[in-house]
Amino acid sequence: MLIPSERHTKDDLRLWQEQAEADSVHAMDSGFLRRCQSVKEAIQQFHRRPKPYYVATSWGKDSVCLLHFFRALKYPCKVVHVRQLDNENPHDVDVRDDFLRRFDCDYEEIAYSYKDSDESWFRDGKPVRWFQVLRDLAKRYGIHVSGVRADESSTRLLRFKTYGLETRHSFAPFHRFTCADVFAYLALFDLPVHPNYAMQGGGRFERQWVRTSAIGNERGRGMSRGAWEQEYYGDVLARMQVFAGAGFTTEFKRV
Repeated sequence: MLIPSERHTKDDLRLWQEQAEADSVHAMDSGFLRRCQSVKEAIQQFHRRPKPYYVATSWGKDSVCLLHFFRALKYPCKVVHVRQLDNENPHDVDVRDDFLRRFDCDYEEIAYSYKDSDESWFRDGKPVRWFQVLRDLAKRYGIHVSGVRADESSTRLLRFKTYGLETRHSFAPFHRFTCADVFAYLALFDLPVHPNYAMQGGGRFERQWVRTSAIGNERGRGMSRGAWEQEYYGDVLARMQVFAGAGFTTEFKRV
């Protein structure tokens, strides 16, 4: 179920409807069903060896699917969303609210901002304290379970080839899941879909490269991401302040 947005154009919605119909067809494909079973078995095997873990979510397509797999298997787990308040996508919380209305979760948010922080959060002008957040999560909850896929990039493909599905610190069961599989899974179970994925410029931007992460980040600006952000979130970019010097605080809150 696509979350509506005033940023969608008529061409966007027309194209999305065509793609949604194709997703429903793909959801009946035997190969897709086998890969779903493979993900299920990987999670079951992971769960048979008791260890502390948490499921990370960004409320993008992959993490929504991942959460649903755990819910469908009735595995209790801590769910954590790390929010960068200064430039988070405004629709992330819409997906969150829809999912949590429908599914019970032991859910926690870690919200942080670069404003009013101290210099320890930066090194050579770059915000490095993010990695401290991940280390703290590992101490509190254990293994980081994520929805990364091998087909996302050569770096992630190498990760799976080198380490497999599980390392000492992470577990990623979507090794063989494709982008098409993820959209088919969302369609099959009528799960909330982030509005960004329908913002395709009527076809000028491919939805497989659309992201839901924080707006304005320097990293990951390939695949016309900069042009996409300017077209759909130009108003957000215009309002964003340039972070300077020190500026980072954390706030832990349970929702």
